[in-house]
Amino acid sequence: MAKIERVLIVGGGIAGLTAATALHQQGFRVELVERSPLWQATGAAIQLHANAMRILQALDLGEAVEQAGAVIRRWIYCDQDGEVLCGLDLEELWGKVGPCIAIDRPRLQQILLAGAAAVPCRRGTSVASLL
Repeated sequence: MAKIERVLIVGGGIAGLTAATALHQQGFRVELVERSPLWQATGAAIQLHANAMRILQALDLGEAVEQAGAVIRRWIYCDQDGEVLCGLDLEELWGKVGPCIAIDRPRLQQILLAGAAAVPCRRGTSVASLL
């Protein structure tokens, strides 16, 4: 098996920043490229389920996410008139895996950027070929 010396991550969204942090913490030489010249989180908010929060806890980012977000304990599904069709207790579903957190995307991006601060990043760059 070939020894991996360097890792290039293409895209600085939620997955790219998280992967950069995780790989860097494991001792890999990581570089990240992002085609946008600015860090711009798109969308209003996102819900992170307990399995995602477990990863963020392992990367020492979970506490910051929990403090910046809100715990979602239950989902309720309603029809167009607002009548409850069914509900789901997320704490019961996920158990000890961890909480489900709703968080503003720009705030999540700030936390992920802080976690990946040691990773070299080139913004305004895209990949056209890997030859």
